[in-house]
Amino acid sequence: MINLDIARWVKAITGLKPRFLFVLWFLCVVLALLPYGRLPSVQPLQTLYEHRWWLWLLALVFLSLWFAQLVPGVTDALRRRAARRGVLSRLVSLSDDERLILLYCLTHKQQSVALARSDPDAVSLVHKGFLVVPGGAVVDARACPHAIPDFVWKHMRFHPDSVWGHWDPNATEVPRALAALRGRISRSVEELREPPTIGPRW
Repeated sequence: MINLDIARWVKAITGLKPRFLFVLWFLCVVLALLPYGRLPSVQPLQTLYEHRWWLWLLALVFLSLWFAQLVPGVTDALRRRAARRGVLSRLVSLSDDERLILLYCLTHKQQSVALARSDPDAVSLVHKGFLVVPGGAVVDARACPHAIPDFVWKHMRFHPDSVWGHWDPNATEVPRALAALRGRISRSVEELREPPTIGPRW
């Protein structure tokens, strides 16, 4: 029975979130450093204070568990940040057609666009991390909506020059290229609106 209680306590403590472990560590340190006369006249606290080495031991345990849970989270956050930087660093190597899709979204202030699934530029942008197919989106055999990830969209809004690249915003070829892309997008939107064709049943 005692072993079961100990195992239950250990499981409960190790399952605490990092912020709760930090609070418990802080309380143990404060109680261990308080003068004897400052403690509330509660028997468990008085007994614990008389054996304050238990407080330091508990503080060490809570601190160790806090670090053990914190380190993987920090590592994952750093890994995601490095991956995002890698995606953004590939902006300079985009082809003109790939850049045009991002530019269309930026100039129209929309974070998603409907493109044919077989569109080579859309496939390339998905592979490079600049477009994703949202979960739960209506996916047709011919076309589907593509969305720009939030971190890419934020970078595009604050650094539009990185999307324009070598193009001049005042150049005459840019509106023509955007108009041609608008036609491709319109056809993809119409395909999404049309019901899928079902073959004859034999």
